[in-house]
Amino acid sequence: MRFGIPRNCTIGGATYTIRRSNLLEDNNMYGLTDHTKSTITLDSKLTEDLLQRTFIHEAIHQMDVVYDTHLRESQIKRLAYGVAELVKQLEVSNVRNKD
Repeated sequence: MRFGIPRNCTIGGATYTIRRSNLLEDNNMYGLTDHTKSTITLDSKLTEDLLQRTFIHEAIHQMDVVYDTHLRESQIKRLAYGVAELVKQLEVSNVRNKD
């Protein structure tokens, strides 16, 4: 069981539309947040694990702006790995609890 990527994401009162595109081919990126257009774009060819981690990474970028934390890209990347690991553990826990 994996969490699905939502169509919209709201953080700090700002709602972002989630889109898919060929970012990796066109811009050599897995994901991109555009605060002026309120969009998060994710590469359409990512594996499920990488797609989830990229979504979390971009959501942390939103939080960084909204909550004015001034995180460096390297910090955001490490946080995204940690949060993705936590989400996986929660998913396993939820599956076990349903049995």
